[in-house]
Amino acid sequence: MAPAGALPAGATLAARVAKAPARAPRGLLLAGPTYDLRVSPSTAAQLILTVPVPAARTSGGAPRGALLAYFDPAKRAWVPVAATFDPVAGTLVAHTRHLSIWSVLVLDTNAALANAVQALKGFIGTTSVADQPKCARSDAAAAQNVSAVDISPRRKEI
Repeated sequence: MAPAGALPAGATLAARVAKAPARAPRGLLLAGPTYDLRVSPSTAAQLILTVPVPAARTSGGAPRGALLAYFDPAKRAWVPVAATFDPVAGTLVAHTRHLSIWSVLVLDTNAALANAVQALKGFIGTTSVADQPKCARSDAAAAQNVSAVDISPRRKEI
C-alpha cells in the first residue's frame, strides 16, 4: 500500500506471486507465497508492505518465529527487515522503499529441536540410552535377601 501522494502521478504498483529464487536460510522455512513487488517508474517513496502470515504459523495470535524478508540477488540471500505483527489481520507490516521479491520466513522447529538434542548430548557426553547402574556388592546383598529397587522417575528416551 502506498500512502496518499507517495507515488508520482502515472506510477503503477504491480504485485504477483512468484517462485522463490532460493531456499530459506538454514534453520528457517519459507512460509506461504513469495511475492514479486514492483513500481514503475521506479520511485524512492516510502511504502507500507503488509504480508499475511499463514494461520498454521501463528499460535495464540502471535507468529511463531516469523520474519519478513526480501531476496537480495547480489548476495543470493534473504534479508530480514523490521516488521510489526498485526494479530487481528494476521499480517506482518513493514515500512520500506525497497520493492523486489518478498516472503515470510519462519523457524524450522524440527531442525531447531534436532540441533538442541545434538547439542545437549554432546554437552553431557551421553547417548540416547544408558545402562542401569549396578551396585558394587549386589551378589553379597542378594545372599542376605537384600535387593536394590530403582525409585527414580522413568525418563524418556531423547
